[in-house]
Amino acid sequence: MTTHADHRIWQDVYRPMTAMGMVYLKLTVIDDLLIVSFKEL
Repeated sequence: MTTHADHRIWQDVYRPMTAMGMVYLKLTVIDDLLIVSFKEL
């Protein structure tokens, strides 16, 4: 999906279960740069 602010920026959001519990994982691609954001849920 694209961001609300800029339709040219793509991001994927996942909520996987890990050994430590659930996490919120967001992958954003801007030009050729991959940004990984995460937090515990």
